[in-house]
Amino acid sequence: MKKENTLVGVLYWFCSISFYFLIIWIVVAISFEVFTQDGKVGDFSSGSHHSIGYQMPVKFSISPKKPMYNNELFKLEKEGINTLGQSYSSGTGTYVKPITSEDSLDFKSIVSIHNKDMVDHYEFTSTQLVSNGFITVNPKTMVNKFLIIVRSYLGLLILLLVFLFFKRIFKALKTNFLFSQKLYKSINLIGILLICYVLLNSIINFILGIDLPYVGISPLDYNLKYVTISMNPRLDFDFVLFLIGFMLLVLSTLLNKGNQIQQENDLTI
Repeated sequence: MKKENTLVGVLYWFCSISFYFLIIWIVVAISFEVFTQDGKVGDFSSGSHHSIGYQMPVKFSISPKKPMYNNELFKLEKEGINTLGQSYSSGTGTYVKPITSEDSLDFKSIVSIHNKDMVDHYEFTSTQLVSNGFITVNPKTMVNKFLIIVRSYLGLLILLLVFLFFKRIFKALKTNFLFSQKLYKSINLIGILLICYVLLNSIINFILGIDLPYVGISPLDYNLKYVTISMNPRLDFDFVLFLIGFMLLVLSTLLNKGNQIQQENDLTI
């Protein structure tokens, strides 16, 4: 029992510290939004601000035109620290396959993995490079501006509430390491919060994506088009977090059942 109480105490203090730290973080973030023109105070800059814009989830797709896949090897020759105290390195780079004069006619671009040594470690297996990321946009309509601000701070607010309920859970367990109605309700609310956060976040991303269906980067001169870069909005649906929310709902139901059995046993005794 002593070991359980020690672990519960550690978790309680961790959740308490995290809860108050998030309060400070949210207050500072809102203060930067309200009391600064560009999100900067001296050398410190906030991650997002209404004058700059907010992040929106997109799927990046990069398609090189007539690519040559040829990795680069690097032979380290010298390294050290310069007069400014910064580390540096220099050496000689070379391609795995020598580039000929005919290659300039057959290919338009070169795609290479830059190896740190003279050993070729990886090979490209796809002609299209795809990744999930974010772009910073500043909506011009009031509805989209409101939605993207809500989306930007929703995660912090949900996390604040989650730590609040966890703090209550571990505080109750410190007092009495048994089933209780408070334990059931707190875990149930955490599950509901996580599910609502994932759904609401995805709905907001869907609405924002309606007015931003596609982002492309290409040169003005089509003949100079060596690569096509496109960005499509994504829902950013967090399936793992959604599943954890449902698991917590099931767990809270089991805890409620255990609490009822415990009360019946106490009445029987």
